Parts: sequence; C-alpha cells; structure tokens
Amino acid sequence: MMSCALQSYDCKAVAETATFSYDFALKLPAGVTITAVVCSVIIFMAYGSAGDTSGMLGGTATLNGTIASQLVSGGVDGVTYVLQFTATCSDGEIILGQALMPVATFV
Repeated sequence: MMSCALQSYDCKAVAETATFSYDFALKLPAGVTITAVVCSVIIFMAYGSAGDTSGMLGGTATLNGTIASQLVSGGVDGVTYVLQFTATCSDGEIILGQALMPVATFV
C-alpha cells in the first residue's frame, strides 16, 4: 500500500515572502520528464480557516529538472495551508506533489 503522508515545510511568518519547492524525483517513472507545472494554495481545514488564497502566489511556478518552486507570501496567523504542485509528465500523466505550510505571526 502506498503512503499518503504529506510533506511539511517549516512555519512561514505572515509577513514573509519565500520560495517553496517540491521534488518530484521519487514520483517519476524511469525515462519520464515533467513538461509543465502549476501551483495552488489550499486551506488545510483541520488546522484553521481563512478567506481567499489567490493572492498568496507570486507569479507562476518554475521547474528545474524534477524540482518545482513557487514564491508565496502572506497567509493568516494560525492557519495551515497545503501547497499543491500539479505536474504534467511527458507520458501524459498528471502527478501531484503536496506539502503542508503552517503560517504564524511569529516564528
């Protein structure tokens, strides 16, 4: 059975703007490459609630080999978000990389 545990980033300060990355290397079959990647922010409801997340992403996700990166700012104190990277692969498959991103006023 495959594990569904989420990766977790260190806590991000509300006022901080930082780049977060996800490495797809372990999810890619041999010979398959990533052709495109996008990132979205989802509120992880088990740890708080907040409004619109669309303004948290700075620009578009970038790709360097198997590593996807996204600039993120803002967030609400005490809320945990999920950064979800969606990768389109050369074999036509779409794979997800997800990581928890807690946000606090003071870290």
